Amino acid sequence: MTKRTPINGTFVAHFYILPVTLLLSFYICSCQSDPLAISKAQDAFEKAIAAESALNYDAGRHFDDYNIDIFAPLTARRYYLAALQRTSEVCELTGVVVDAQWDIFLVAKTLKSLCLWKLGMYSKAIDLSKEVSQCVRKDPQTIPLRQTRALLIALPGLILLDKVEQIPLDHRADERGMERLQELLLKEGAAEYFSNSRGALQPDNPFNSYLIQAELAAHRSYLSAARAMFDADRNMNRAKWHTTYVQPLEKRVANLMDWLNGLLPNGRESYATLESWQQTFAQYFSMFDAMEQMKR
Repeated sequence: MTKRTPINGTFVAHFYILPVTLLLSFYICSCQSDPLAISKAQDAFEKAIAAESALNYDAGRHFDDYNIDIFAPLTARRYYLAALQRTSEVCELTGVVVDAQWDIFLVAKTLKSLCLWKLGMYSKAIDLSKEVSQCVRKDPQTIPLRQTRALLIALPGLILLDKVEQIPLDHRADERGMERLQELLLKEGAAEYFSNSRGALQPDNPFNSYLIQAELAAHRSYLSAARAMFDADRNMNRAKWHTTYVQPLEKRVANLMDWLNGLLPNGRESYATLESWQQTFAQYFSMFDAMEQMKR
């Protein structure tokens, strides 16, 4: 069975962008200003998402299936580029009358950052999404729907997390790489954006479970690089490695897991989700204890 790589093909890009896109669409429909100003951009973006969704569905099927659209990657990219051009035009037009069309301007900038993200233009996507996030935090009432507000605040974190996932693991697994990961994922990075975004919601809002898991994914990415760093150099000081890279995250992850446990509804699926995260972090947090026991 042959699989194909979608546009910007990491799990983060395809899983986390869906609620962003859906809530953004609802927000566009609720805009007080004329939504027709960005309807063409929205239409192109939705067609790109549809083409990419079809591509993901086809990824598990044989190439000789006559129903497979072999041009889907090009189709998705073409629509993302079209949406990018439209949003750029809207930003230029509404930017001179921001007070009158602030909602349209904000939606256009958000759509533009999503297009840049999906096209792999990370630096530009991150910079633009940070502008959006800052605007929403500065004036929360601009976005009536709390979940949309939280997602727009979290958007830079999602893009930062995906950017890290695109970097080969062996390029992250050294002291210099870990310092860079602290900037991208922890200190003023993805995890902080996810934490700030939850401030837009009540603590018991079920949507917090999505944001918590996004932050857990950031910590997992950081710890996987730390583990790879250790495996590459077994002569390093174990205690220093544990104190520097692993121990600072233990309490934070435990608190997030407790919060997630209280948010998820009872049921087999929720149990599987929690068990998966517990097993993921157990391999990092129990690793040092296991090594110390082996020494004895």
